[in-house]
Amino acid sequence: NRIPCVNLPSVVTDDYMGGHLAADYFIAKGHTSFACIINKEEYSGCMRYAGFIEGINMASPTPDPPLIFWFGHEEKDHMFIEREKELVLLASRVTAIFCFNDETAVNLYQLLVKNGFRVPEDISIIGYDDSYLCETNPLPLTSLHQDPEISGYTAAKNLLHLIAEPSYNCNKTFIPYLVERNSVAEIK
Repeated sequence: NRIPCVNLPSVVTDDYMGGHLAADYFIAKGHTSFACIINKEEYSGCMRYAGFIEGINMASPTPDPPLIFWFGHEEKDHMFIEREKELVLLASRVTAIFCFNDETAVNLYQLLVKNGFRVPEDISIIGYDDSYLCETNPLPLTSLHQDPEISGYTAAKNLLHLIAEPSYNCNKTFIPYLVERNSVAEIK
């Protein structure tokens, strides 16, 4: 896996696979109606969304396409206030929401609880990053794990190896994995 459209050495996490894993997990738990809250300005967000869509499309029978809530960097800090009604309406139409990252998942959790939703009984949430936020949230959140420290260490190590040996293939792709906590209910 490489960064598209550029011929540069890269150390990346397979965000497409992460989105696919989130969809697979929701489907395995019996969910059939989904939404995504995704940062439209980041390549990783677009790939997470694309993987999620692929996971949904591979399900049998194929559920309805997920509802999508796009946001940008400028609105991420205030969208849970300024677009509260839109987010609450979105949550009322689905049973599962895949979030761009853990910060988004925690903010969504707080918004939903404030508006009378029970997580995971009424709505299930999956975040991305497996950060400390997942465990410090009042309800521990299920999330896709990626390790930025290991990725950074690998990138530095591979860069040094590439400097010493210019023909060295220093590309590395890390595969995320799901860390199951308490934010996804099984639909019976």
